[in-house]
Amino acid sequence: MRSFFFTHILPYRIANEPLEFLMNTDFGIDPGQLHAQLKNSHGSLLGLHRFYFSELLPSFPNRLNLPYPVQSESYVMDCLPHALFMQIGYRLLGIPCTIDFTPFWSRADNGHHWNSVINYHTPEERINENNTAQSAKVYRNSFTPNPIPAFNGYDFIPPLFRDPFVRDVTEKYCRVADITIGLGKNKAHASQDIYLCVFNKREWQPIACSRSRKKSVTFKNVGIGNIYLPIIYEGIHKIPVSYPFEVLENGELRILEPSPEVQSLTLTRKYPVSSFKMKWDRNMSGVQLWGYQMQGGPGIFLAEIDDLNEAPFFDLDFMAGQWKYLKISANPDYPYKPINIAEISFWNSENQEIDFKQLILLDKQTTRSEEVREKISDKNVLSYFDFYDHLIFTFEENRTIQKIKLISRNDDNYITPGDDYELLYFSPEGWVSLEFKKATERKLEFDQVPVNALFWLRNISKGREERIFTYESGSVVFW
Repeated sequence: MRSFFFTHILPYRIANEPLEFLMNTDFGIDPGQLHAQLKNSHGSLLGLHRFYFSELLPSFPNRLNLPYPVQSESYVMDCLPHALFMQIGYRLLGIPCTIDFTPFWSRADNGHHWNSVINYHTPEERINENNTAQSAKVYRNSFTPNPIPAFNGYDFIPPLFRDPFVRDVTEKYCRVADITIGLGKNKAHASQDIYLCVFNKREWQPIACSRSRKKSVTFKNVGIGNIYLPIIYEGIHKIPVSYPFEVLENGELRILEPSPEVQSLTLTRKYPVSSFKMKWDRNMSGVQLWGYQMQGGPGIFLAEIDDLNEAPFFDLDFMAGQWKYLKISANPDYPYKPINIAEISFWNSENQEIDFKQLILLDKQTTRSEEVREKISDKNVLSYFDFYDHLIFTFEENRTIQKIKLISRNDDNYITPGDDYELLYFSPEGWVSLEFKKATERKLEFDQVPVNALFWLRNISKGREERIFTYESGSVVFW
């Protein structure tokens, strides 16, 4: 209990800020106000959380004077200052609170910081935690020193492993396994620091460190279900000492060593679609298209989106007709679901695009018709507009229209015709280029590709979001 107090309540620092920091910074937090709020919430931390975010947090960036992150007028608070702010408040109340973090996600870019409120007798309560069940590693800022690698005067040590005041708490968040990896000949000395990496921000990022022993290395408490690569540093250069591998549910390793056997693969994306982004496609289900030949005249039903297999690219074909107005309506059964449109265009029977004269927005949320027109016809799929009712497009005169091409809101990580791509696979020497291709349709096909390899599809023309993947049973599995 004593060590618990010294570790989680007593410390006068929250990170490695200067000693005079707390004396010179006005956080705007009144302990009496916090105690009153906690009492009004009947001891509920949830009520206290809401009070933080609604009353105190909006003015906090102006008071925060930490050396990181750098403050500027355009700065928007991210997870780290949020966590620092919460920890300050809980310390003032005498409630033990830590900052936990994953330095790099194993299946997405960047990392995350959040708080854990510690109770000696009950489970920890976490604030602003998300997606940690699939973590590779989770660490906790502490005030008890832990072992760190010794600098040999030459080989780089990543900043995470130079800090003795972080502790591995991965087993508190996800299923873990202890893994042992055999090291290739002449790849690592009998006693050398080996780093375990995940793929993040288009490179291998170290998230764990262990000392090799007799041509093998053991890493403890590694999150299962992820792809890893062990490396050593030679100076500042990362040198792989094994093939990438997946840690399976039973703790065994699936080594991704390319096979002499080859296969063909078809790719439609370079980055996985999250469940949140899938909602944009689902919102398009049931959207209807109506045609009008005159103002106030009867509307004629033309088409409805009932197939999401081609999402987010929808081609609505219908019998050619002369139309003065075309109306896009939300699904009448789900009026609360927005229509998420990134681009829309109109085409005649000769495959010629027809421009519309005016856009009329009938929507409960907004009347910004010009803003809508700009965003849905600027040839940029990353600009979009959400509306809840109807969009009416008017033309100079009755025009013959047979097709509408509609693109729903998306992340622009689909294969884009005209863009240049490179397919790579991982070999003992690192990434090896298999082939460059210019996309001519919304998919890429590659032949003579090794089986059981780890791949990476790069868009040479644009974009930053790219994930490694395997190809299993004819399907892409992103990692």
